[in-house]
Amino acid sequence: MAATPVWVPDEKTVARSRLGEFLAVTGCADPRSLDHRAREDPAWFWGEAARWLGVEWQREPDAVVAGLDEPHATRWFPGGELNIADNAVDRWVRCGRGAEPALRWETEDGERGCLTFAQLAAEVDRVAAGLLRHGVRFGDRVGIQLPMVREAVVASLACAKIGAITVLLFSGFGEAAVAQRLGDARAVALVCADGFPRRGRTVALREVIAKVAERTPSLRTCVVVSLAGTEVPGPRLPGEVSWDALGTERAGPVEAARCASTHPLMIAYTSGTTGAPKGITLGHAGFAVKAGADAAWCFDVGEGDVSAWITDPGWIMSPITVFGGLVAGSAVAVYGGGVDYPDHGRVWRFAEGAGVTMLGVSPTLVRTLARGGEEAVPEEPATIRVFASSGEPWTPDAFSWLFDRAGRGRVPIIN
Repeated sequence: MAATPVWVPDEKTVARSRLGEFLAVTGCADPRSLDHRAREDPAWFWGEAARWLGVEWQREPDAVVAGLDEPHATRWFPGGELNIADNAVDRWVRCGRGAEPALRWETEDGERGCLTFAQLAAEVDRVAAGLLRHGVRFGDRVGIQLPMVREAVVASLACAKIGAITVLLFSGFGEAAVAQRLGDARAVALVCADGFPRRGRTVALREVIAKVAERTPSLRTCVVVSLAGTEVPGPRLPGEVSWDALGTERAGPVEAARCASTHPLMIAYTSGTTGAPKGITLGHAGFAVKAGADAAWCFDVGEGDVSAWITDPGWIMSPITVFGGLVAGSAVAVYGGGVDYPDHGRVWRFAEGAGVTMLGVSPTLVRTLARGGEEAVPEEPATIRVFASSGEPWTPDAFSWLFDRAGRGRVPIIN
């Protein structure tokens, strides 16, 4: 027996939705007819998606897809060149949105801030220039092990802009896990924190990173972001340079590297729960179009919205939210701290302060918040109009708490 929907969009929501915009452009009457046509003609569908997103090519592709009937030989947008960082940030400056918010953040100690698209572009260029000066080249692999702070967003964009390949690393990984991933990728650089505050205490990382460096002979540069607030004891790291010192010798824009459609953007590792972790490469054009389309059609974000996912930069939902949201035209927001510190209402205050309209969560996180009782229930999810989730199945109690209590039965959960 079919389940009864708990939420159905009203006419106003349908009319303003980004999926509705795409349906109108493609001439499809409804999502079902779009789905049917997409299955019949994937090349048409993804070509239309790229055009509708307005991605700007450095070189137009020769086709949307080649070798579709040969899964291991399939190539999307062959012959094309596209830089995802240019599409996520710089093109919005070029089209006159430079003064609009692009990146909002909040730290565990309560610091809040915002960069406009123009300011974010300048910061990305500063870090990109610094990486180049310290020997990071096109195609080099760069590990990023940071909590969900603004520097993690800037670092990933800067790597993408110069054609370096990001290796995603969970901020809570220990020595062995980080060394394994950096070693597999033969990473030449690592952007890391000296430590970071978590629930009022400092998690020190310098000594851990030093041990990782000893096990990673390819590693020659360590960019250290000072997040601990106090000096963290430990040895100097290979090629150590502070985040604040990057790129200070050069002012001005950095030209976006010309990236073939399939040039790797990042290496995202599987969890390792059922076997050895496996690195999956994701390319510039494919990720730009797919993550951008997901952000627009699944999460319904675009210009004027703020996308946020309560996750870690080492998990795939972070780049999907950051790159996807920015390519789709929204701003993004990040929170770097404990979700229940100093109390269970912290996430909702962050969302309200940053003006978040799409909030990504996990069922486990929701169960953590629900344990806080009444203080964990927001007075009103004033700005949030979409909840999103991924990574694990919902349990009825967690779903009901988020939908009925936190969202007042008005905010859909896009799973």
